[in-house]
This record gives sequence, C-alpha cells and structure tokens, in this order.
Amino acid sequence: MEIFGYIIILEIAAPLVILGALLLIFFAYRASRGRRQKMMGIEAAPEPEVAPAVPVVQAVPQEKREESKTQDREKEFSAVLGRMEHSIVALEKRMDLLGRVFPPVRALERLEAHGTVPLSESEIRGHIAEIWAALHISPGPIDERGREQVKKACGIAEESISALLADIIKGIDEARGKPSGNSSDYLILGNLAYEREELDRAVAYYDKAAEVQPDYAYAWSNKGVALSRLNRHEEALCAYEKALGASPEYAHAWYGKGTALGELGRTEEELAAYERAVSIDNDYAEAWYNRGVALGNLGRYEEALTAYDRAIGLKPYDPEAWYNRGLALSYLVRHEEALRSYENAIRIKPDDAEAWYGKGFTLSNLGSHEEALRAYERAIDLKPGDAMAWHGKGVSLKRLGCRDEAGDSFERALEIRPDYAKAWFSRARLYSADGDTANALASLSRAVALDEKYRGKARKNEDFRQLRDNEEFRKITG
Repeated sequence: MEIFGYIIILEIAAPLVILGALLLIFFAYRASRGRRQKMMGIEAAPEPEVAPAVPVVQAVPQEKREESKTQDREKEFSAVLGRMEHSIVALEKRMDLLGRVFPPVRALERLEAHGTVPLSESEIRGHIAEIWAALHISPGPIDERGREQVKKACGIAEESISALLADIIKGIDEARGKPSGNSSDYLILGNLAYEREELDRAVAYYDKAAEVQPDYAYAWSNKGVALSRLNRHEEALCAYEKALGASPEYAHAWYGKGTALGELGRTEEELAAYERAVSIDNDYAEAWYNRGVALGNLGRYEEALTAYDRAIGLKPYDPEAWYNRGLALSYLVRHEEALRSYENAIRIKPDDAEAWYGKGFTLSNLGSHEEALRAYERAIDLKPGDAMAWHGKGVSLKRLGCRDEAGDSFERALEIRPDYAKAWFSRARLYSADGDTANALASLSRAVALDEKYRGKARKNEDFRQLRDNEEFRKITG
C-alpha cells in the first residue's frame, strides 16, 4: 500500500508503530525517573568545591547555598515535567492520527487489490462505507453545516485518503463499466471536490450520484450550488428543479432555485421560491435574508425590513443582515434607526466597507457631515475602488466648504466608474455653484445622457439657478 509517498506493508508497519510508541514512553519514563532520583539526593557525592579566589568580599552562609540549590532543583524538576507533558501530548496526537489512518488504509488496500482479488458490489460498497465512517464524513447538502463537517474532516491524512479512494473508485468503475459505489459515495466525493474549489469535478461526481440514484435530491441540489458558482445559472436552475421533482418539500432546493432565479433577473419568481422555502422551514435564516433582498429589489422596503428582522432573530451576528436592514430603513427615510443598524454591522464586522459607507450616507442625511466624512474615509481605506464612497466623501467635503477637495473626490469617483450618473450630476452642481458654466453644462449633459431623471432634478436644484436662462441648459433639461 502506498500512502504519503511511501510503501507501507500493514502486517509489518502496524506492530512496529505500536512497538516504537511503547519504547518512546519507556525511555521517557526512564529519563524522568533518573532526573527525579538526582533531585531527591540519590546521586553520586558532589565534587569538592574549589575555594573562591582571594580576596573574598563576603562569604555566603551555608544555609543560603543549600536553599539556592533546592530552588534550582525545583525549577529543573518543573522544566522536566513540562517537557514530559509536551511529549505526551504530542504522542497522543500521533497515536490519534494512527488510529484514524490505519482502519481506512486497510480498506483501501482491499479495494486496490480488486484487480487481482475481485470483490462483489456489496463488498466494494462496504469497504467504501468503512472508510467514510473512519474519516467521520457523511453525505449531506452544501450548506453552512455541511461545509463545516467537510472542513473538519479535511486534514492532511483525510485528504490523502479521500484522494486515493477517488482514484481507486475511478479505476474500479472503469474496469466494471458502471458505477461501483453508492449514490452517497459520489455525493461525498463531490462535496470534497467542492470544498477544494474543484467545481467541475464536483459537478461530475454529482452527476454520477444522480446516475446511481436518479431521485437523489441532495445530488441535484448540490449540483445546482456548484453550477451557480460556475455562473451557469440556467443549468443550476434545471438542477434545482430536478431536486424539487424528487423532493418537493426540500427547503434547501427552493432556496437554491431562488438564488438562480435572482441571478437571472427573475425577481418575482425568486421571491416566490424564498417564500416557499420559509414556509417549509420557518427557521431558515438565509432564506429570510434573501427574501428581504428580493423584496428590497422590488421596492417593498417595509416587507423587506420584516424579513431582515426575522433573519436577525435567527442569526443575530450576521453583519450582512444588519447592513441590509439599515439599507431598507434608509429607503424608508428612517435615518436614526438605519444608523443603529449600520453600527451593529460594523461592531460585528469592523472591516465591512459597505457598512461604513451606509453609516456615512446616513450621517450625511442627519447633517453630521464631519462624522460622515470620517465614515466615508474609513470605507475608502477598506475599499479604495469604491466609487460610491468617493462620491459620498465629495458630497460631505462640499457641505463642509472644502470645494476643491470635493471636486477631486468626484473626479476620483468618475475615474473608477465613468458611467456613474450621480457623480456627474454632483460635479455639475459644484461647477455651477462656482460659476464654471462650461464644465457645469458638460457634466450635466453627461449625467442626463446616462439617466433621464437628472433633467427634472436639474430644473429644480438651486445650484443651477444662475443657468436657468442659459439656452444650452434649457436644451439639456428639455
């Protein structure tokens, strides 16, 4: 059997490993026993002390010397005990590793010998099941809980064994001309591949699982997750439909279907899928959160707020839910409540650039422009390429009277995002208020070309009052 690059003969290796462990414990015990004997005075007579060089300033009393020796012995004894404890812990870890490695290695050896010692289908599946049991891996969906299980089971030894098992199963499948494992075996291999970011390979394993068991909802749903990660959303949607055909009450598949529909821009259908998911599992925090996002995208902010509150009730430390709650409150012009939500998001995740931007936006609306400026600058520190944060910084600087710096911020926002209509409009307002008619009209023309709503906004905005009689301005604002 070859593992970790070495050839292992189990009949010889196992006894040798056990013997080596016992010898290590024996010699550690002998060494510590010898040390203890010396500390307790069971030792050879000490060599005679050499007289100190003359002159002697002050003689150290005999009692003090004995006390010092005792203290030194105590320190040495404590150090020895510490080293022994460290060695025992390290040995326990190695023995635990051996206990986890050798049972699956024996099963792997039997599977690898299938070409010379044929196994029945039930024997093949039995050995595979033995390996998964030894590695503490079971089949399941790709959700937060399932991925956590896979991560815990992905140490160096486990990864090596699962990779070797995958190769062996592939060889047996090719030799037999059909799948040799259970559907759950291919699902597990798919989940392991997914965790390693080998998404195409994961999809292939899920297909094999569905080939063995066509109504295996986990296989179809997990395939949908992997396809979504590959931006193959139409195919993902089909996979989720297959999962729901096999298990109509599978909430995770309804949730996945919603995410695929959302990526395809079918928001109403996306919302219906999330609603179906939470009707099946009312404690599905992620589905409540995504329901809130879909409602927000449809402009139904009060309902979105209710969905976010439910998601937060289930997962109070989800920074994205707090951020989106703040966003819904901002759209509802409930700025003080929005500010508290953004601050909660920041407490949970201090490096959340979007939450810092939301805080800056809300503080600006509350008239706290200096605090808003600091929040925008923090957002930019965390995410220098955020055009919205640069625009917000420019707005705050303009309101604080720092017009040149405000202009620089608007320019930076437009360098990052040349089609940012709001930044063009803010730039036009700044130039107009400063009396720079040519740049004001050029910027306003660009803003209107990108978004028609700025025609009406320009007609009403006081920053353009000196341009209202300008023929070019009238032409732009129509």
